[in-house]
Amino acid sequence: MTRFTFILSVAVWLCSTCISSAEPIGIPIVNFDEGPTLLSIFKGGLRPLRVWQDENRMCEVRPAVMASFKAGGITIPPLRATWEFEFNGDDTVYLMRGYSDTPMTVSDACKLVAPLETALGGDVVRMKQWLEAYPDSSINSDTWGCRKRTPNGIKISYSFLHSMDLAKPFGLKILVEWPMTAARRSERTTPLQPPPGYEDFDMRPMSARGMDNVKVSMETGGGEKSTNPNRNETRPKTGVPSASSSESGDSPWPWLVVLVMLLIAGTVWWNACRKA
Repeated sequence: MTRFTFILSVAVWLCSTCISSAEPIGIPIVNFDEGPTLLSIFKGGLRPLRVWQDENRMCEVRPAVMASFKAGGITIPPLRATWEFEFNGDDTVYLMRGYSDTPMTVSDACKLVAPLETALGGDVVRMKQWLEAYPDSSINSDTWGCRKRTPNGIKISYSFLHSMDLAKPFGLKILVEWPMTAARRSERTTPLQPPPGYEDFDMRPMSARGMDNVKVSMETGGGEKSTNPNRNETRPKTGVPSASSSESGDSPWPWLVVLVMLLIAGTVWWNACRKA
């Protein structure tokens, strides 16, 4: 019985570990410290589409997805937002913007932004005081924010936005700017294309597909059904994971939980057979 109790305890511990670890797995993390490029965006798990009438230099992830970024040695915490990227002529990113789509309470805003405030050299205590005193602290509709220029010239900043929701009054804007050089000021003359290794992904803007980008998510990532009435086929999936598949994840944890539960059932059956 002691052996059975030990195995059961180990199994329960494994299950709890799997469940507690399952949530953060699969959130796209774009590491711009490897290079501010479209390839880094794709490798991180996001699948942006070109922006209509600005396809040569701009792409976006819309509707909002949860994502985190690293730039200049600073980590931007996971935030559910729409993400916009603007590119130089040499295909490097020079500007990234993120706009959260979920209003936040004072406690939610403080918890989310405190690590970033600290990383940018700000004052978490004063930030919390400003949040708690809102809206009286918002003189002339000003909001709290913080910015920093890293040693390699990257400017990272954030600022709270007015959500117009009394219960959850805060939104959040993230801004990352890379230094410009003369070589990078040139503009592309052709639309942005998927990076090497992701050529099968369709980066056309939603408007070019006859879709409403508010209603239809880019997260379908190559597996969307054609809306052309003359075409009844469904476009085959490209095999490249989308931002949504990264979030929901093809995580191994559910299978591990199943295996652990099978182990428990087998142990119970084995002990029952011994007693019989």
